[in-house]
Amino acid sequence: MTTEYSIADAKNRLPALVHMAERGEVVRITRRGRPVAVILSGEAYNHLADGLRPGVWEVIQSFQERHQADMTEFMDFDLEDLRDRSTGRDAAWQ
Repeated sequence: MTTEYSIADAKNRLPALVHMAERGEVVRITRRGRPVAVILSGEAYNHLADGLRPGVWEVIQSFQERHQADMTEFMDFDLEDLRDRSTGRDAAWQ
């Protein structure tokens, strides 16, 4: 069950809203009639957070941890030889 309160009402009723969330209710906070925040139980939050996919940074860190030895060898590799040193195509401005 979801109930809605304005920010002003939520400010005045915060302890009661937290108790509602602890009982499993979802409390939506609105500003000028538009939803801006949600209060939910810690258990519900943990359930949602466990299902989140990792972000880009977490994926990069995980990759680096798994391939640390491979990355060291790659970093020692001379990358300058791979650079294309041609001047590129002519850009004719009219």
